[in-house]
Amino acid sequence: MKCIKYCLVILLSFIFLGKSFSQENDFKYSINGFVEIDHFSFFKEKRDFINHRNQSLLQLNIKSDFNDNFSFFSSVEFRNDLSDSRRDRIYLKEAFIDMFFPKIDLRIGKQVILWGKADGFNPTNNLIPTDYSDILDTDGEEIGILSANAKFYVNDWQIQGIFSPAFQASVFPSFNSRWQQNYPSLLSYNGLNLPTHFLWNNTEMHGNVFSDSQFAFKVSRNLKNLDFSFSYYNGLNDIPLIYNKIESVINDTINISITQNYYKHQVIGIDFSYILEKYVIKGEGAFFIPNSPKEAKTYFQYALGFDRAFNNIIYDKSLFVIVQWIQELKVKNLEYSSKDLNHLFQKNIMSRIEMELNRNMKLSLQLVYALKYEDFYIKPEFKYNISDGLNLNLSTDILGGNKSKEGFFSSYSDNTRVQIKLKYNF
Repeated sequence: MKCIKYCLVILLSFIFLGKSFSQENDFKYSINGFVEIDHFSFFKEKRDFINHRNQSLLQLNIKSDFNDNFSFFSSVEFRNDLSDSRRDRIYLKEAFIDMFFPKIDLRIGKQVILWGKADGFNPTNNLIPTDYSDILDTDGEEIGILSANAKFYVNDWQIQGIFSPAFQASVFPSFNSRWQQNYPSLLSYNGLNLPTHFLWNNTEMHGNVFSDSQFAFKVSRNLKNLDFSFSYYNGLNDIPLIYNKIESVINDTINISITQNYYKHQVIGIDFSYILEKYVIKGEGAFFIPNSPKEAKTYFQYALGFDRAFNNIIYDKSLFVIVQWIQELKVKNLEYSSKDLNHLFQKNIMSRIEMELNRNMKLSLQLVYALKYEDFYIKPEFKYNISDGLNLNLSTDILGGNKSKEGFFSSYSDNTRVQIKLKYNF
């Protein structure tokens, strides 16, 4: 906590010095951000696990416009969690420069690059790793990468090219997180049920700056009622393939090694958004083609759905509805774990309904149902705009379903929880 205070002093000093410099040299700059208090509690507590979050967060964004063709942006996050000190951090989310030329925009530095037009699930979005330490709360948890990002404008077409020299993996739940995958304490071996001991082995991945680099490009166009793009990505998968291997059986204990393999793959994608009268039809799909290892197979993921606003449903209240189908097509007879984040959505219906009660209050309901595992995720949420910039969110994450099929949501049904957030934007 002291470190956070010291860094705040340093950052604020930099801001005031920058203000003085800007007054003398006549360039524009702005500061904004937010302060947030976030708490959740699980309905069922578990011993030796993190059962609460009591987090405060400050994010500062600084933008400097030196002239019409050159600007700088940085975003710094200060986070302190009283329930889990390992979540405390001072984190540079983004820091980049923008340069604007005739028909070319160039951005260089640490940045978040998001692709895709579908809602909540974007198979074409492979450049940016994510912090999955809380799997149900990943909004704003994208991890920026050091990269060069260029956009070229040719008539009605936009061509985007991205190069990143270094690999950044996603972040996964810690060992005492309630989202950590549970490994069996007993396994059958030669007809006997023996205790197990799991050991994390070395991570396998490419080892030099050239093999760790990643590049991507996207070609897009906007027509009257249609937006579409074609994309290509070549780089390491930020979610690893995990191997479990029996190494030895000593003193009636099975010793099993767990190895993470961050393998290179190519992703060929397409997405579109089409306005059809009162409906917006959205679609997105991608082919995943692994370069290695042999255990990784080619597969295809897609999402297809629509959204629509219905006016005057109840008196003058409007209703906004999103419905989406998500599916994965893979090699016949090949099965993935329901906890594999690369293959979390295999045959799913996703929906979101929002209703504005008045100018300051909104109700929403999000639903995900997995047909293969017969399990579900439901999130009712209430949003209240207390005053200008000050917002209160109350929500519940409900997980459940057919436990015998061992789906993701049913396996974590004990993680049903309530969450409250108070956020002030400035």
